[in-house]
Amino acid sequence: MPEKAKTALKTAIDKAEADYANAHEDVEIIQGIAADFKKAVEVFESSRIQVDKTALLNVIQQCADLVKNEYDSTTWKALQIELKAAKSVYETEKITQKQVNDRVNALTQAIKDLKKLDRSTLRATLNKVSSLKASDYTDTSWKVLEAANKKAISAFNEEEITQTELDEANSDLLEAIKQLEVKKDDPQDDPKDEDPIKQTLTSNNVSVTGFFKPKTTLHADLFTTDQVKTLMDGVKDTTFKKQYSAVQAYDLYLKLDGKRLALNKDNAASISIPKGSEEKELNVIAIDNNGNVTVLPTEKKNGKLYFKTAAASTYAIVTKNAEDNDKPNNGGTDDKSNNPSTNNGNNNANSNTPSANNGNNEDVKTGDTTNVAALLLVLIISGGAILLIVNRNRKHEKA
Repeated sequence: MPEKAKTALKTAIDKAEADYANAHEDVEIIQGIAADFKKAVEVFESSRIQVDKTALLNVIQQCADLVKNEYDSTTWKALQIELKAAKSVYETEKITQKQVNDRVNALTQAIKDLKKLDRSTLRATLNKVSSLKASDYTDTSWKVLEAANKKAISAFNEEEITQTELDEANSDLLEAIKQLEVKKDDPQDDPKDEDPIKQTLTSNNVSVTGFFKPKTTLHADLFTTDQVKTLMDGVKDTTFKKQYSAVQAYDLYLKLDGKRLALNKDNAASISIPKGSEEKELNVIAIDNNGNVTVLPTEKKNGKLYFKTAAASTYAIVTKNAEDNDKPNNGGTDDKSNNPSTNNGNNNANSNTPSANNGNNEDVKTGDTTNVAALLLVLIISGGAILLIVNRNRKHEKA
């Protein structure tokens, strides 16, 4: 409110009091005094300055969009003090424009002074720790790392924290990583220095028995449908591909100390028969990198296929196509080593291998020949007996 307006109103009040004292209760004079005083008040009210709080409201609303844990706690607390004062001024009715403007400036500056927290460096160090293995380091040094890591995680998740505190947690964690002591290998525990022992290794329904160093693991990577198709497309023997289809395929290999090793030749092995193929005639083959096929003598027993490994890592279970099953003696290939119908010198091959039909055909032929011979013999004997009776009758008549 302007000082001039305040002075004019005070003068009007003094005059009204003086005139009233001299009015001697004259109604007309008193009414005139009241009318003059009313005009003076109206003039005073019209001189009142209107306070604009729009800017103050806008800056208060800006603070509502800020997230506490994204800022340094020291600067956040300073902002909260200014925000509280600004809200108090905004809610006060009797306030000057200068007071409003002062709160706007102070709160705006507090927002500018906010320091954004950077947690990315600490996050990267925590991720590095998560990739380490306790078994690689001494127990004492690992415990130091665990303690520093626990504090660092707590700091990272803290809602009210300063950038300095985050940086200190990261620095302590880096020091804990630096002090880690790698365990020294005991030569007696080194698998490279140990003699192989006979053992059976298993992986993905495949078992291989042989002499392997301790800690050796078997890996049987099952081919996808597309991979099986690609594998068979790469087989060189076109006759083989026409006669046989692959049911399943594996990449079989060993691993020791993270290194891939090939299986030895002639290791005893078995593969579980794929579901749905129990009644089929199945055989195991090995395929080298050049697409050459080696048929492995295979025994089907107790839901598994038994065979011996070859000098290859890719193995497939194959079955003879239906059209070739109807004609077991036809359509063979000159390369008998690539044809599962060939025995390959396996004296133990049974009826479950693709070569089982030949013997059965021979049995049928032998049986038919025997029956015919027996019938002829009966006819001959019967004919001889009839002739003998006729001759006797003739002799009797002559006599």
